[in-house]
Amino acid sequence: MRTLKRSTGWRTGLGDFSDCLLAGLLVALASVPVVTAAPAFVAGCRVLDRSRHDVGGPLWTRFRDDFRAAARGGVAFGLGCLAAVVLFAVDLEVVVSMPGSGVLKPTLWVLAVAGVVVAVRTCELVATGGPGPRRGGARGSGAGGGGGGGRAGGGGGAAVRTWELVPPGGPPRRRAGPREAAAAGGPVWRRAFVAAARETAADPKNALLLAAALGVAVLLVWMLPILALVVAGPLALAAVATGGRR
Repeated sequence: MRTLKRSTGWRTGLGDFSDCLLAGLLVALASVPVVTAAPAFVAGCRVLDRSRHDVGGPLWTRFRDDFRAAARGGVAFGLGCLAAVVLFAVDLEVVVSMPGSGVLKPTLWVLAVAGVVVAVRTCELVATGGPGPRRGGARGSGAGGGGGGGRAGGGGGAAVRTWELVPPGGPPRRRAGPREAAAAGGPVWRRAFVAAARETAADPKNALLLAAALGVAVLLVWMLPILALVVAGPLALAAVATGGRR
């Protein structure tokens, strides 16, 4: 019996690892136009979140559906991130020629890292539905992608994380998943961005963990550039995992 459990655990771990690499490859392919990197990362976070809870159908079909759902509003967010990168590059060139660049340059890099952490956290919040206390006991709708339609308190199904806001003196409300979020478009991304900035400032421990994951990802790509094709998968898993520590 003990040998059987060990064998099952090993196979489960290998399956999770393969899902992570496949999600990273799909994110990389969907990010080729650059401005679609944000909705691609949202889809990667979403499919890995479902995969961790054994919910849904084939990973690539779920990724396709979630990517389409997140593209509305996500492309605009990607354009904003691209503009921020260009602004950072210009500021870096200006700072180098200024007096006191030895202090200003590290400060600018720290701000850039904080901005990247907030951007990644924004994608994670959009993928998982929004900020708020989590409640278990929901079940996914099965195959396909949108992530909506959980049923609370069901038995015999795999537990899926849902986002809920619990107003004082009122019943809990389930936050919208990526398909419902796509219907609202840009405002969802703006709210997620504000929530991500507040969460990063209020919980620096999780922000540091995510920054460490980003640093490891950059280091791996620098050492072996071919890993750029799959590194988004482990990074998406790190974003979802640190988000689950709320």
